[in-house]
Amino acid sequence: MAVRADGRPLIAYLDMTDGAIKLLDCHTRECSTAGTITLAEPGRNTASVMVLDRDGRPLVAYQDLDRERIVIATCTRSLCTRTPITTIRRGGGHGLTMALDSHGRPMIAWMDAAGWADWDLVVTTPLNLR
Repeated sequence: MAVRADGRPLIAYLDMTDGAIKLLDCHTRECSTAGTITLAEPGRNTASVMVLDRDGRPLVAYQDLDRERIVIATCTRSLCTRTPITTIRRGGGHGLTMALDSHGRPMIAWMDAAGWADWDLVVTTPLNLR
């Protein structure tokens, strides 16, 4: 969840019924009315992480395990662009976090793991987001 400057929340979540990644865009501070945007179609996706960029746009990262990649969805109003940013080589689903660096770029930390004794901590900073 992230809260915009005007107090309206945005909530990114994994729909447990089908594996889709969705963004709940609250129209009021108490979220009594909201719109839902599907960021990733149903499949084997992991729970998402979200930050707001310097312009207040949500950046939502998730692991698309069906395609073995990490994706960032960047949204402006109800229009979202999905950008694959890196490949998961050994196995995903073991953690994901995101923050902005001092230049306002997202930095994603995640584990690329084949098992409990065979894993790497990876930090990815995409340079090509719009």
